[in-house]
Order: sequence, then C-alpha cells, then structure tokens
Amino acid sequence: MIIFPAALKAQFENFLQKKAIPENLQGVYKKWLHYYMDFCEKYRAPSRQKESLPLFIRKLQEKKQSRVQQDQATMAITLYYEMFNLNVDGDVVGYVVGYVDSFKSFLLSVLETKEVVIHTHFHHFLSL
Repeated sequence: MIIFPAALKAQFENFLQKKAIPENLQGVYKKWLHYYMDFCEKYRAPSRQKESLPLFIRKLQEKKQSRVQQDQATMAITLYYEMFNLNVDGDVVGYVVGYVDSFKSFLLSVLETKEVVIHTHFHHFLSL
C-alpha cells in the first residue's frame, strides 16, 4: 500500500470538516480515499480523473465489498474530486446522483428492516 501523503491527508481532513461531515464518517472516508489512491497507483489510473472512480467501484464489486462500502467509497472519492473542483462539468455529480437514485430504494428498505445503521450524512440523499 502506498504511503498516503501527509499534506493530502491534512487537506482532505480540513475539507471534510468544512463540509460538516460527521466525525464517524471522516475516518471511513479517509480510509476509502487511501484505498482509492492505492488502487490508482497500482493500476496507473489518474486519481484526479473522474473516469477512475467507476474502475475503482468495479474493483470493489469484484472483491465482494458490500453496497454500503461501495457507497461510502463513492462519497469519499466524490468529496476528493470536489476538493479539487473536478466536478465542474457535472459528469461526476451526474454519476453520483444516478448511483444514489438506485441506492434510494436500498436505503429505504434498510430503514424499514433496521438491519443496518444509516449514518445521518446519507439522509440528505433521500431528498435528491
């Protein structure tokens, strides 16, 4: 695994705090960003190019990561892109909104069955 640059880690932590991301999700998002950076290094995918996100999510699916984990990773990387203003053309936002749309039903079913604790940060996606 690559060494996560301290400056990037600090920048991302500050960005998460400015975005008012709950503390319990900040660690999760930092973990996924680290995994993403490692993936990009290993597979020579540019970490700041939005085309790398679907490749990373596909790899998570191959590794049998849960839907919740895939969504956490998507949010973490989307925040990373946002930090660098890489979603200006709307493609990344469009991808995430489409992904979240399909995830709405899952969230609602989880809320109904109460099998998984849904973090408050995802609540605003239900209103998309």
